[in-house]
Amino acid sequence: MTQPNDGGPAFPSDRFGELGMSLRDWFAGQALAGIMANAKLVMVLAESKQDPASCAFEMAEFMMEERSKR
Repeated sequence: MTQPNDGGPAFPSDRFGELGMSLRDWFAGQALAGIMANAKLVMVLAESKQDPASCAFEMAEFMMEERSKR
């Protein structure tokens, strides 16, 4: 089973040499912040029984795909 490309670390390592979150996780976190800042979108997701975090990771996947095209 191959590991999907997660874009590598989003930031340089910290002072302890830890790599931290992946670029995919960073994209998802930023997308989730945007989703949660939009009350109408949160209501639409709730009415359709969609999980905002799942939507954020879907958006992150789209961003990773677009990034790989460049």
